[in-house]
Amino acid sequence: MKDDREWIAFQQRKVFSEQKQIKEYLSALNDRDKVDVLVVGAGPAGLAIAAETAKKGLSVGLVAPDTPFVNNYGVWLDEFKDLGLEHCLLHKYDDALVWFDDSDPASGTELGRPYGQVCRRRLRDHLLKECAAAGVKYLPGLVDFVRHGDVEKNELAEANRGQQFTLNSRLVVAGTGHNRDMLSYEEGAPPGWQTAYGVEVRIPNHGFPVNKAVFMDFRQSDPEAMKEEQDEGVWRVPSFLYVLPVDKDVVFVEETCLVARVQVPFDELKRRLYRRMKRMGMEIVEEDILEVEASWIPLGGTPPVAPQRTIAYGAAAGMVHPASGYSVVNSISKAPRVATAMAEGLKEGGEIEASRRAWEILWGAEPRRQIGFYQFGMELLMSLRIEQMRNFFSTFFALPTNLSRGFLGNRLSSSELIMFALTTFAIGNNELRGLLLAHLVS
Repeated sequence: MKDDREWIAFQQRKVFSEQKQIKEYLSALNDRDKVDVLVVGAGPAGLAIAAETAKKGLSVGLVAPDTPFVNNYGVWLDEFKDLGLEHCLLHKYDDALVWFDDSDPASGTELGRPYGQVCRRRLRDHLLKECAAAGVKYLPGLVDFVRHGDVEKNELAEANRGQQFTLNSRLVVAGTGHNRDMLSYEEGAPPGWQTAYGVEVRIPNHGFPVNKAVFMDFRQSDPEAMKEEQDEGVWRVPSFLYVLPVDKDVVFVEETCLVARVQVPFDELKRRLYRRMKRMGMEIVEEDILEVEASWIPLGGTPPVAPQRTIAYGAAAGMVHPASGYSVVNSISKAPRVATAMAEGLKEGGEIEASRRAWEILWGAEPRRQIGFYQFGMELLMSLRIEQMRNFFSTFFALPTNLSRGFLGNRLSSSELIMFALTTFAIGNNELRGLLLAHLVS
């Protein structure tokens, strides 16, 4: 048994030799350098906002540890195509399958929407080349402290790492993932947690169709708690199987808890995954494992204080979908708008105006209405037992595709989200209607 902190450290320490060092792409940013915008963090969100900001003619510095992309990212193929990133996919699937319970067809239910697995190396390479072409400079390291200057005195912001370096900029963007140290956040409820344990494993003739992803398989690996236990409030946090076939003999399988009030231990998810695969006739043999993934994502929680001088981006800005955990497409697609807001704000009003405009895109009135609705959905999901969750998702995927896809892709306006809710209520059964009303009242 491993402590969850060991699993998280294991995931963060992964080494992928095929991912080149950032300094091989970008020119050096040096101690005491001054730039228009300093971006802290070099994940997908940090690299995307750095590249797009530099394209607006601003000088951009990037500060972050030189680490690879370590998580597996799944995306809807149409969304990645729209971003011009289809070349960054490792695998493309003609469709995605779902199972809600054992009464579903053995072949699953097709969603009618192609899916893709992102190639971590290609996406990172693409984003870094975009940064290089736009003139972004890089300094490896961590930022300990940011102090914003007095704009009335034309003072720049200062970011430093003790005695190692000090950098100055007009704006600071924190693309620091789930680390909240550089930003101020509102008071409120703690986040929910999405946790997943997966392996890429060699299983000859595994049986999963190689041209289809398994988006959700809610058929359970274990029996539920006995009725007496359930009556006493004992229940099992639901999880499902997620599958990305590599070929007929290699497959990535992952046990995922979509969202819960507690962080389901990785060892428990591992136990469920191994038991599930064994019951499916595809036992996992340790010697045949090619890669292990332990993923944890805080969902929802309190939003950043907006506006504030440091601009958040990506997960640090609460851009992770509270009801699904998706974030990569949202972070990449919104980067041009936020970059334009910063560039025009600096030109027309200065640093404070640039921060205000960026925050208006991220957490203005309309985004707050949208995220409030998504958080309502997250809170509902956290309260559901397995049978209730099966009921919810069978209704969700029966919605008109513009609503279900728009919800998953963060593309529904607040008025469209009201239509989403009304349609869900209309086509759901009485049990689901009761759950929605009870949650709304609570």
